[in-house]
Amino acid sequence: MHVTYTPAAIFLLLSLVLCLFTASLLLLFAPRAPNKVNFLLGAYFLAFSWTLWVVFLIFTNHILSFPHFYRTGNISWLVALPLAYLYIRVAVKHVILSWRDLIHLIPLVFFLIDFSPFLLLSAATKYDLIMADIQNLAVSNSFRQGWLLPANGQVVFRVLVMCFYGYLQIRLLVQLPRKERAQQQHWYNWLVTLTVLQLLPIPIVIFSMLTSVAYVWCTCIPPAAAALLACMTLFLRPRILYGFSQPKEPVPVKMRWVAGDVVGSESKRILEALMQDSKPYLNSDYKLAQLADDLHMTIHQASAFLNQVAGHSFHDYINLQRINYSIELIKGGKMANLNMKGISERCGFNNRNSFTSAFKKFKGITPSEYVASLR
Repeated sequence: MHVTYTPAAIFLLLSLVLCLFTASLLLLFAPRAPNKVNFLLGAYFLAFSWTLWVVFLIFTNHILSFPHFYRTGNISWLVALPLAYLYIRVAVKHVILSWRDLIHLIPLVFFLIDFSPFLLLSAATKYDLIMADIQNLAVSNSFRQGWLLPANGQVVFRVLVMCFYGYLQIRLLVQLPRKERAQQQHWYNWLVTLTVLQLLPIPIVIFSMLTSVAYVWCTCIPPAAAALLACMTLFLRPRILYGFSQPKEPVPVKMRWVAGDVVGSESKRILEALMQDSKPYLNSDYKLAQLADDLHMTIHQASAFLNQVAGHSFHDYINLQRINYSIELIKGGKMANLNMKGISERCGFNNRNSFTSAFKKFKGITPSEYVASLR
């Protein structure tokens, strides 16, 4: 079959090149930038680049030369979707990834199970199936090789996954405190832009599925256009592109913190007074954003301040305050009528296990062993 380069194929190639270039810059500069969250953004654009590459091969008939690439574009797409969400979650909530985030691989695992019989076929067999598919791209786009879902079932599933992650991203952005939005307006605007561009193709795809109008064009070109616009928008924000997104808003002089120094030790004094008088750590839902508000700092400044002055991350610092408070209560005999679960809740922990783990981390023994040592 002849190789063809239609305007749609050329547009896909343009989007592919720009996405790949953007991913390269993000991944190249992320290790040297203050804001390491760009690793996730770079991985997102890299995964989406593979999707565009496979679609380009299909549109030009080059896929016949690479039969094992057929249907792998959906694999990278199902990787890209959670990466975009995780990128926004880390940027907004300033949390690190954990093993629990592997739950986002469920859509990918489902697709791999559904298409495992096809993916394990020989190149020659795949070639024959691809030849039958690309005679009509609408047939190719129906994903009919699955054994769990019927034709177009994977397309519907993909739209549902897109809607799900779109909802999660919108919820994150809506929940971001207004004060922090104002402090990082350029950063917030970029996150909103990325989310909107991801959601824009969804109604077009749904309309095409229901009406069969320009089905192939509507399911392939709008996502490519959204990715192209996202890259172009990112290049207009070089501070974000190169990872230097921390705002430079002024803070009150008495609270200004500089790496390696605290002017007049005022910030440190206020932190110690806050922990001693207000004891915010007794609230199990106390967040870094709340501490930043209490110290009149941005979230980034508060996090750096704790690491520099206290030598701990926010999570460890708060848990250390809770452990010290529990020791005070135990020594004072105020916990005699409570079990370990009651003590942990009284000191701000969500459960006994986290209390025990934190106690052993900072004191070298378990709470029960500590109580026994006092007898």
